Amino acid sequence: DIGADTVFQKGVIGWKVVNPQYGHTSLVGKPLYGLPNLVVNEAGDRFINEALDYPFIYEGMEVDGGKLFYFIFDSDVSDTVQVEATTNTLEALEAAVEAGVAFKADTLEELQEVSGLRHLVHSVETYNEYAVNGNDEYGRAADTMKEIKVGPFYAIQSQQATLGTFGGIKTQINGEVLDESGEAIPGLYAAGEVANGDFFGYYYPASGSSITMSVVFGR
Repeated sequence: DIGADTVFQKGVIGWKVVNPQYGHTSLVGKPLYGLPNLVVNEAGDRFINEALDYPFIYEGMEVDGGKLFYFIFDSDVSDTVQVEATTNTLEALEAAVEAGVAFKADTLEELQEVSGLRHLVHSVETYNEYAVNGNDEYGRAADTMKEIKVGPFYAIQSQQATLGTFGGIKTQINGEVLDESGEAIPGLYAAGEVANGDFFGYYYPASGSSITMSVVFGR
């Protein structure tokens, strides 16, 4: 009402879910948030270092351009550990199969056939080689990779989602709010979520970045 300027650069906090029905707190959705495993696109091709923070996975999906992606599991998996609970990953994967958002097969060849991920076998074989020998083509450390070799095998779908957006009141570096002519409005300051439009670009840089911004500029 007093003429503060605003700034919006279409920035988002990139996330991943099975689909809008099954988010990260649902039993079906939780396998996407366990230890990083192989992720492929709709052709069955690997496209990113899966051990990166979640905003980079989102960005990789964006660059790939596909609508659905698949997280690949074998039956030798650890429980999914989250702050609020520990989930039996195989139980969750079976629930995903029952819900129609995952495929299951006794062999990788069968999984490739039933899922339509036509390059899956090659991608898994290559991934397994990097897990054993290192020097991953996407720069992933071998100690974060585990061979996918114990059937039955699973492919659970995933798609892009957002946790939030960026934009709001235009400020100077000291938090003073600017009007539409670029002049400071005396006595008015903004910080945190309402004033993050200049701080973040299109992709969120890393988990927790907003906390740092809020603490520093808030103080």
